[in-house]
Parts: sequence; C-alpha cells; structure tokens
Amino acid sequence: MKLNLKTSLLTLCICTGLFLLGMQTVHAQSKGSGSCSSKSCCSSGACSKKTDTKLCKGCGEIKGAEKCCKKDAKKCGGCGLHKGSPGCCKLTKEVKEKNPDLKLCNSCGQIKGTKTCCAKDAKKCGKCGLHKGSPGCCKIKK
Repeated sequence: MKLNLKTSLLTLCICTGLFLLGMQTVHAQSKGSGSCSSKSCCSSGACSKKTDTKLCKGCGEIKGAEKCCKKDAKKCGGCGLHKGSPGCCKLTKEVKEKNPDLKLCNSCGQIKGTKTCCAKDAKKCGKCGLHKGSPGCCKIKK
C-alpha cells in the first residue's frame, strides 16, 4: 500500500499527539503516587493525598487493619491504646490537635505535622525505607 505525503504527515501528527497525551497522563499519575522524595511536596500533602494512612484514635492501629479496635488486644499502661500499635505512646494531646485526622506521612512514616515528619537527618529503615522507628516503620505498605 502506497502512502502519499499528506497521509504520512497526518499519521505522524496523530502519533505525536497521542504520545504527548500519554506523557501528560503519566506525569499526572506520578504526582499523586506518594513516590516523590521532595520535602516541600511531602509537607504540602501533594504527593500522598490519595494514599494517606490514617490512624484510629480509639486504638492507635492503622484504620481498616485487621487489628484495628480488636477487643482482645493488650492495652498499653501508659497511653491506653493497643500495645505496640503505630500510635502507642505517640498520639499525645498536642499531636491530636495539630493533626486531627491522625495521618501518617507515606514518605517518612512519621505523623504528619510533627517536627520529625520528613526530617532530612533521620535514619532510614533497611527493610521499608521509612524513618527508622517511626509509627509507620515496617507497617505502611508503599
């Protein structure tokens, strides 16, 4: 099949347009993926809007997790939440006031809005890559 010059140019323009449209879609998806390592992006909440990890105020576990609000769970003597939960002894009154939704930062694992959230000097966990010892360390699935 012979193609003339006009058909070839039209095909080239259509392919270029589809390619550019695909690149915009990929860029838009990566903005909301939570995979950004920029501190300004993380602190503004731009990269983890879709995938915020919320803690349960009643028990300190990740909301929706199998362990969340289990009646037979051991309670911490210090804070009254589930012993060993991500929020155990970390959900102070000050933290609850600053972050009423109790969201964990998916970039570092710390409670959003705290001083330690996305701190540059924090040590990373070898298993999960989040801040070592953070409430979300080895508990948040990336």
